[in-house]
Amino acid sequence: MLLSLMPDLALVPEASAVFTEGNGLAILGGICVLLAGVFQLSSMGRDRARNHLHQVMGTPVTSLQPLRGAMVAKARGQGVAVFLMLAALFLIADRLDVGEPTGLTLWLLAAALVILSGVFFVLLGPYVENSMRRHLLTHLRQFPFSFEDNIALTREIGALFGMPSHQEDTLEDYVGRIREKLSLPQAPRRVDRLRVPPM
Repeated sequence: MLLSLMPDLALVPEASAVFTEGNGLAILGGICVLLAGVFQLSSMGRDRARNHLHQVMGTPVTSLQPLRGAMVAKARGQGVAVFLMLAALFLIADRLDVGEPTGLTLWLLAAALVILSGVFFVLLGPYVENSMRRHLLTHLRQFPFSFEDNIALTREIGALFGMPSHQEDTLEDYVGRIREKLSLPQAPRRVDRLRVPPM
């Protein structure tokens, strides 16, 4: 009786059969949905509570981190959209009964999707840095900013544009180099020559 309850092994599909019986496009679509979920989770809650607290309490922002976090979240959100569109295309192709990838071809396509997501993550950093430079430069050229009164933020802006502060820098000299680099008008010279606080 116990033997009669056991399934017939001949009727149980092999694991590899899942990849060879017309499910290839659906599987690729599922992988794209999973990757979109990874991007979505990694883009959520990037210092949003801290930023809202600054706004509620009226605390001045002294770091570029809120801007960086917002731009990273936006870029990863675009990754979500890309992989969801790929998933939709794979599922539509599956319903249209086009040629199904099987065997090694399917594995290679699945690996290519994972590699594509990894390349996206690697390129995300330089893309965000370039976008921050572009947005900051546009803003600084349209609206005056007192570098001398925001030393911590000035140091971050300088580092972003490849100009880290040095121990021998005075505040006036350092701000002057930043303004010259960004083609901003020089501020009136101060009598005091404060040094830039060390990192």
